[in-house]
Amino acid sequence: MKFLFIAFITFCSSLSHAQILDTLRFSLKQKPRVFFQIDTYNSFVSKEPANTFGLRGGLEYNRRVRFGIGFYNLASDIVKRKLITGVFANDTLLNTKLELNFIPLSAEYIFYNKYPWEISAQTALGIGSSYFFYFNPRGEKSRIDEKDIALMVIAGGTQYKITRWLGIGSGLGFRVMLKDNSSIDENFNSIIYSLQLRIFPGAIYRAIFKKEGRD
Repeated sequence: MKFLFIAFITFCSSLSHAQILDTLRFSLKQKPRVFFQIDTYNSFVSKEPANTFGLRGGLEYNRRVRFGIGFYNLASDIVKRKLITGVFANDTLLNTKLELNFIPLSAEYIFYNKYPWEISAQTALGIGSSYFFYFNPRGEKSRIDEKDIALMVIAGGTQYKITRWLGIGSGLGFRVMLKDNSSIDENFNSIIYSLQLRIFPGAIYRAIFKKEGRD
């Protein structure tokens, strides 16, 4: 977490120095609260459109700084024909589906947060794995070409809250593979973009169990 914080400070400092650093120092002295959100964004995998779905939660300070951890996976069906050997009675050419799963640590700075608008920038470092899977003769999922990966995501976003627990969000950024899977030819380096309806489970929880002002 310390490394991520240093990387986040460096990232924010490159955008603006004194004002952001002063806000960071003040915000991190405030009592944090828990946040949780459903997240999704679009990208490209070897020039093919691909959607990534994820869940992210963590701590928010002063409604200006968020540190989170999540789980994301490739949701689109990207299929490739692979020769499977030593599994079936004969070597078999099968359709296999590409998978990418990763756990990111994220840091987010909110430049503007005045209900119902929010403008932010986020950086994340993630580790996980990529592979192809198919169904073996017993109907079970089997993986091939699986290796560990590491990636970085930097993005900016704008959000409009229709209600405290429902909003519309858009974002633009890029994904860079720091450690790629040498057994897979697909290129995961890509711009990322999103335009989505967002649900805020944390706000729903607070609305039901706690009396709290607008988020």
